[in-house]
Amino acid sequence: METYNNIACIYWDEGDFENATRYFEEALRLTKSQATDNRQQATVAGYRAVVMVYGKMLMSYKKYARAKELFEEYLKVNLDDSEVKSLLQKCENIIGKARKLGSIVQHRDAESSSA
Repeated sequence: METYNNIACIYWDEGDFENATRYFEEALRLTKSQATDNRQQATVAGYRAVVMVYGKMLMSYKKYARAKELFEEYLKVNLDDSEVKSLLQKCENIIGKARKLGSIVQHRDAESSSA
């Protein structure tokens, strides 16, 4: 699993979002199932490592909804992770602001088309 995470990081460094995502998803699949099954500290730490790096990559590419899902899933295994909670909150804030902005733009478009 660490190998997949490392390969994903290399692809991310090269700006290859598609391949980075593919390897992060594989690392996530492996670490999540192990962490969910036994919840030992080392296993949860491995899962967290993937979640943190993958989540930050998603956020850097403005994939906030997917990052939010990722953080929410992780918090089901480790409820007390304040750093992940903070990243989740950041995603929720950005998604909320985007929705609000979209609503304002829609309202303005409706007003201008009726004028």
